Amino acid sequence: MSIKAKIEQDFIEAYKNREELKVSVLRLVKSAVKNAEIQKKEELTDDDVITVMKKEAKQRRETIKEFEKANQLEAAKKEEMELNIIEAYLPKQLSEDEVKNIVQSTINELDIENQAQIGKLIGAVMSKCGNLVDGNTVSRIARETLQNKN
Repeated sequence: MSIKAKIEQDFIEAYKNREELKVSVLRLVKSAVKNAEIQKKEELTDDDVITVMKKEAKQRRETIKEFEKANQLEAAKKEEMELNIIEAYLPKQLSEDEVKNIVQSTINELDIENQAQIGKLIGAVMSKCGNLVDGNTVSRIARETLQNKN
């Protein structure tokens, strides 16, 4: 079953069970997927849907930080519950140690010597990991690894 179909099925189930928050979140996700399909002018693949879901999750994380800075803990908690619903549809992310190992092996494979080649390194790691890791995490670990190398 595709991720899109699973979201639709879970939406209907949540609607029948009167799970307001889940219905609201899944409605927003379905809308974001539909907008992406309209923009792309074709049906999205599972990888495309995951990309849309990651964008939605990232927005929630940023909003949580802003609410916490403003000391609006109730709103932050609601956003966190929304984030948990979204993350349930995303593939399990790689751990930091796994990413560090991939970064290190990629540095060795590509014979990367310094920060000037960071873009090449990040691109190669992202192509290996796909949707299993966040780009910001790869960027941070790549920079740290290259700094420690020098």
